[in-house]
Order: sequence, then structure tokens, then C-alpha cells
Amino acid sequence: MTTLEEIEAKYRLGLDQAWRCGGVPHTAWFEDEYSGTYNAVYTDGDGGAMLFEGYSEIFDEQGITVRLLGCTYCDITYDEIHDIVQELKEAI
Repeated sequence: MTTLEEIEAKYRLGLDQAWRCGGVPHTAWFEDEYSGTYNAVYTDGDGGAMLFEGYSEIFDEQGITVRLLGCTYCDITYDEIHDIVQELKEAI
């Protein structure tokens, strides 16, 4: 299982502990140079974290891959998930 700390270290996102448990949701954007995809890390401010990858193995550019990062659940609003998906679609 991939963790938020592994993503942070690999892509040098500069996240601090407030990102994970600061009580406020956050989204960080980055490009994976290996795959060439635009991605987002989202934290719900209560310990939950998700990675949104701008590519889907099954749906190619018509979908995304979502992974939980070192947690069992992550809360997100409809508006926030819509905004993340829209930005990923526009980046293709």
C-alpha cells in the first residue's frame, strides 16, 4: 500500500503534518515524470488521503485511478471530487 509520506517524498510536495490532520481538506497537484500523468493528492484533514492519477489502466485517458494512501477511508465532498476530476480531464 502506498502512503502519503511515500508520495510526498517521491514528488517533493513539501507537505507538513497539518496536511494530514489539520482539520481542513487540501489538494496538491503534481506531474509524474515517469508516466507523464498529471495527478492530485487529496487529504480530508482527518487522517484520510487519496491519490488521483490522471490515467486509468482500464479506461486509458477516459478515466482515472484513485488510491487510498495509508488509510481505510477518506471523506470528500461532491464538489471537490468534481473539481479534481475536471482538472485531470483538462490536463489530458
